Amino acid sequence: MNLYWFLLPFAIVNVLAELIQDYVDLVSTTTKYIENASKQKNKKEDPNKVLSRLEYIVKRIILKNKYKMDELAFMMTVPNIALHFHTLQECMNYQNNMQTEIYEAISLRKPSADTVDFGFTTSHLLLTSETRREIIHPFLLSLLQKIIGNIETGFNPTQLCTLIGLYKSSSRFTKLFIKTAEVDSDDNCILISNDDQITYFKQTRKLSETEGKDDIVEFLPGVVKTVSLVPDIKKIIVISLESDTFSETDEN
Repeated sequence: MNLYWFLLPFAIVNVLAELIQDYVDLVSTTTKYIENASKQKNKKEDPNKVLSRLEYIVKRIILKNKYKMDELAFMMTVPNIALHFHTLQECMNYQNNMQTEIYEAISLRKPSADTVDFGFTTSHLLLTSETRREIIHPFLLSLLQKIIGNIETGFNPTQLCTLIGLYKSSSRFTKLFIKTAEVDSDDNCILISNDDQITYFKQTRKLSETEGKDDIVEFLPGVVKTVSLVPDIKKIIVISLESDTFSETDEN
């Protein structure tokens, strides 16, 4: 009996290590799934031809109004951080949900095991999560640009706020994510991060040829000055609808 009680903690540690490894493998597979989706060419039967297939997947998920802000972040951008806030089973459910959403949106098969970069340490969880954010970030940016340019018009203020929250949670080396995204009575977007930092965003529209511009800006209540969410830069990321890549073009 004494030997049993001595060995029990080691057995528990081994089982936990195996479960964590299962999660790391699941995150790695989902990251590859997202990468494959990002490379898919548009098809004639696609319901939204102005969006790339990954942009369409993101839009479809958000417009379902099915998931909370933090759940979307754990599904798409910060699976490595999810373990600090949820049980292992809940974290695995987020990744399985993401895989289901991809398949239901574009009928893309899950990647075969021989194409997935599996790792055997928790450090690989961080690496594959960073890779995922590097993949998805330009597509979130491109989707926001299309909303600003009135190319994509399907988002209501609350859904746009959620998209902004995802974008703010997609920096490659981030340790932060947006946990709540809410809209006030003036349609201002209020984001709260996991360190309880509050940021405010609003959509602006061009009033005339010389006054104002279409944009999404960050602001502080009571302060006139604003900062564009998508800064004016010489190179704009363009998601190609005809190829399997994204490119950068000079802004002229």
